[in-house]
Amino acid sequence: INKPNVTVTINDGRNHLFVCDEPYDVITSDPFEPVMAGAANLYTADFFELAKSKLNDSGIMAQYLPLYELSENNYASILKSFAQVFPNSMLFFTGFDTIILGFKNDSNFDFKVAEEKFNTIAEVRNSLQEIGFSKLEMLLSMYVANLGDVNRSEFTEIDLNTDNLPLVEFSAPKHTFHYTSHLNQVVLLDLFDPIEINMLDQFRSDQIELIKRNNEALKFVLKANLFRENGSLNKSMEMLFEAEKLIGDNPVVKNEIISGYMTAASYCQSSGNIEGSIHYFNKVLEYNEKEFWALYHLVNLHMQKRDLKNAVRYLNLGLEKHFPESPLFIGLRGKIRATSGDLLGGVSDIEHALSKLPNSEQLNADLKFFSNN
Repeated sequence: INKPNVTVTINDGRNHLFVCDEPYDVITSDPFEPVMAGAANLYTADFFELAKSKLNDSGIMAQYLPLYELSENNYASILKSFAQVFPNSMLFFTGFDTIILGFKNDSNFDFKVAEEKFNTIAEVRNSLQEIGFSKLEMLLSMYVANLGDVNRSEFTEIDLNTDNLPLVEFSAPKHTFHYTSHLNQVVLLDLFDPIEINMLDQFRSDQIELIKRNNEALKFVLKANLFRENGSLNKSMEMLFEAEKLIGDNPVVKNEIISGYMTAASYCQSSGNIEGSIHYFNKVLEYNEKEFWALYHLVNLHMQKRDLKNAVRYLNLGLEKHFPESPLFIGLRGKIRATSGDLLGGVSDIEHALSKLPNSEQLNADLKFFSNN
């Protein structure tokens, strides 16, 4: 990193905190998931205490906490352990995972400081805009709860995760490769609090309205995810459309609607309903014209219908407009060329694609099929 105000230290993060002297303004902890060997001791109350001791008086700690491969008790245990150390802490949902902000002493989220950074540091602003957060106040729309009270009812039966009693280290591996996000979103719903009025006193009235609508939409999203996990896709989409009515440009709402349409399209595809699958993949493109798999499947589906005109149309959208180097789309071009009579050109495309993705079963099968014709 070629920046005069940046020093790169290659070391064990926890060990570095033991030996460093100067306090930090911000400490961010984004380690491997707790299920990974050696990572669990970065999710204990003892580690959080160590980090807090290395913050200045108005310092902030940001802790990444995944929703997957953790039981509800493991997830809640880490939340409780963090809140034990940082009584003044806020929980945020990103759409995939969660982030906890812990404030040392009585400091809190300062919108004016955050707004200044957003407006003056291009890297920060551009990074957030890339994922759909075009306005700074949208970040507060992802707020779930203030975790300050470790004695709240949701934590009553939950034990702390500590160095001497590392519950998560020994129980998390039981959930390896288990997609437990929906279970932990139940925890988020149990903890969910409307955003606190005293957090909004720095905002204009129009900003306050935007934050409140986004925050309400977030609750719809969490409920929708649970309906979808329980097999009620229609009810899930109803909840997401309610969220969209509240705030149409929320990136989390948009991504969940896309995910719902992708699920519907895949279900239709697996059951042989080609028209239904085409319909839902096109709905996906209405929300994101660059959705790779929607474009990819639309090419294949139209080829199944022997509709080469539309297959070529979606191929051009994928290959020429968005993914010119994609071996999968190059392979699809090869299938279309071979099907249209240009056998040598088609085989050449597929071979080129295979040079990039040699283990692709689909590309190998296509090459074998067209090479024998």
